[in-house]
Amino acid sequence: MAVRAAQEQDSAAAAELVFSSGQVAFEQIFNCTHGPNIREFLASEFAKSTTMFSHRHHFVYEQDGRLMATIGGFDKASHDATFMGNAKAIFTQYG
Repeated sequence: MAVRAAQEQDSAAAAELVFSSGQVAFEQIFNCTHGPNIREFLASEFAKSTTMFSHRHHFVYEQDGRLMATIGGFDKASHDATFMGNAKAIFTQYG
């Protein structure tokens, strides 16, 4: 068992965990009829470094080589630094 900094290659497993943390909210905000599958969007953004969904803003809890949880962390500076990237990613994909 270990908590470690998230890495780009964690994106697929982390996307499932992030989505499961607020499925109803994600489905309301990220309407799939106007953009990609939500999990695919989250995985793509997790692998990048420009939005709040990025691996750079997460830690993961790993057990026996399997991701069990994600831990997101933001402060005002990191939120401010990613705000425009967040908006661009969401509006570009979902209108």
